[in-house]
Amino acid sequence: MLYLKQSTAKVINFGPFVSPADGVTPAAGLAGALDDGATGVKLSKNGGALTIRHASVTATTYDDYGNYLVTLDATDTGALGTLRVQFADAATNLPVWADFMVLPANVYDSLVAGSEPLLTRLANSVAHGGNAATLELGANSSTPPFLVMNEGGAAVRFLAHGSNGTGFEILGEGSGSGMLIVSGGSGGDGLDIIGNGAGVYVETQNGAALTLQADASGHGLVIQAAGTSKHGVLVTGGTGGTSDGIKVVAGAGGVGFRQDVLTQALAESYSADGAEATAAQALYLIMQRLTEFAISGATITVNALDGATPVAALTLDSATAPTSSTRTA
Repeated sequence: MLYLKQSTAKVINFGPFVSPADGVTPAAGLAGALDDGATGVKLSKNGGALTIRHASVTATTYDDYGNYLVTLDATDTGALGTLRVQFADAATNLPVWADFMVLPANVYDSLVAGSEPLLTRLANSVAHGGNAATLELGANSSTPPFLVMNEGGAAVRFLAHGSNGTGFEILGEGSGSGMLIVSGGSGGDGLDIIGNGAGVYVETQNGAALTLQADASGHGLVIQAAGTSKHGVLVTGGTGGTSDGIKVVAGAGGVGFRQDVLTQALAESYSADGAEATAAQALYLIMQRLTEFAISGATITVNALDGATPVAALTLDSATAPTSSTRTA
């Protein structure tokens, strides 16, 4: 059985047609009869009744040895499944038929043309048993061995059973660039993770449990919290010993923690008296209180970086022997 691509025109080599007199002599000159709009080539789709070929308006031509080049159009190949092409005329030739299997475009392109990866759908399948893998995929080139697409809902869903079950496990071998590569579209996310418990649990025995790398125009990691009183990042240390929420260890020639605030100038700003201050506002007030101020009686006036603009005022408890001060402006 030959394969055809769904809803795609195809010229088939149909025959051989032989004389009904001896069953051997090739029958030529039948092109017009094959294209007859009433009695020409007929089709049976998935075992249905024979009906006249839709593409009969396309002229059939004789090839050789009793074979004819017959055109099937996109309507003729529109239904998936079996397709029988048949012609019979007792006066001119013995009956001739050919059976085809009409395949989805992706399946045809994968199995026949070799131009596309095969899209596979696993639905309602459950497997149990020890540590055996239900599905194992491997690739030795840049072509993915398994591609899943969906129009709506979950393209792939993994359910783990038991207290120690793993829903999805990826093991990498060799020196490949990544065990899992996720790329988002122009308006979508590469990977969305939602968990009732831990959305992502990462554990390592040797090496980095998670490595994030961004290109020149992107971010390695973007975290955005949704809702009220939610945290973009929540880190909790252990309950014993020296369990740190976050522990940063410097590499050779580096620092334990690097942030822009340590290397870039902060915008000058000061909080109002009695108001909460940002880190930058607090640092500026401390610096200016030590470097740019004027004392007049029991009042200390703190000036901005320009040395003249007042940004805060403190009142001393004594103009001659002060022991305390209170911010008053």
